[in-house]
Amino acid sequence: SLNERALSEANTSVGIAITLMVLSVVIGGLALWVVMLRVVKPVNALSDTMIILAGGNLEVDIPNTDRDDEVGDMAKSVQVFKENAIERQQLEASQREREEAERIRQEEEEHKKREEEEVRRIAREKREEEDRAARRKEMLELADQFEASVMELVEGVSTSAFSMESAARGMSVTAADTSQK
Repeated sequence: SLNERALSEANTSVGIAITLMVLSVVIGGLALWVVMLRVVKPVNALSDTMIILAGGNLEVDIPNTDRDDEVGDMAKSVQVFKENAIERQQLEASQREREEAERIRQEEEEHKKREEEEVRRIAREKREEEDRAARRKEMLELADQFEASVMELVEGVSTSAFSMESAARGMSVTAADTSQK
């Protein structure tokens, strides 16, 4: 019967339902595995790489840049960020080198200016010392000339006084002689 046929149809329906359910679980598991393998794992690897890049390690390789899907596009974008960071570091290093070279050049200029100023100061002091020595020499010569003039004058006055004394004695003798006569 009807009962047996209904039971047979029910068993068939349950078998089909169980088969469909098992098939659905297998297909779902397979889809989950594909999604995990093709999407989640590469995205996690890319995320880990981005964390390493953010930490300053620019030596890390960017995975999945050879893929032609969205994950590959994301990896290529991260590669561009890495290259830009490397270029920025190179520019900063170049800027530091230029600044260091400029600082060294300025220090050398300042050192050279100090040396030139020292040479000028020494030359000025030498000139001033020579000028003082020349003035001292001129003053000594002037003092010698003054002393010679004074001595000559004193000798002249002394000679004149001696002549006057002699003349006064002569006149005294003549006066005494005239007085006696």
